[in-house]
Amino acid sequence: YELYQCDWSSDVCSSDLEHGVREYFESLNHHLPNFRRMYLLLTDDAKQVSEIDSFRRFQAYWNYRLSQLRPADAGWRPVGVKVKKFTAKYNRNRTWARASYRLVFHVRGLEAEPVASFEMSSELVKAADGMWYLNEGRIPMP
Repeated sequence: YELYQCDWSSDVCSSDLEHGVREYFESLNHHLPNFRRMYLLLTDDAKQVSEIDSFRRFQAYWNYRLSQLRPADAGWRPVGVKVKKFTAKYNRNRTWARASYRLVFHVRGLEAEPVASFEMSSELVKAADGMWYLNEGRIPMP
């Protein structure tokens, strides 16, 4: 793919790409994360990874990762995540993009005290329905 830097004045860059990434990761921001929604926002290629090759394994992966991120003193407060410093490059047809961003995990109510931060790079594919889908649905191991 020949890549082009987003100029943020185009419709594909102004909201759609970032919205897809935010919708995926910010589905974790609930007492009961919306794993079903997250799984639907992955491409078929992303679902071929052995850790997340079925919905049950995907849900187990995220429950495990969230338990790793939750501090012992968090109690019942869920771990939340914010997407920050989002940038993207896309192909000429605007059907494929590579996004870079930072995920900042925190205990809900304690946003000023992050528990983890990851620099991320994701490929996204625009489907016939006009939505952007992620080619990677995991975060780095600690």
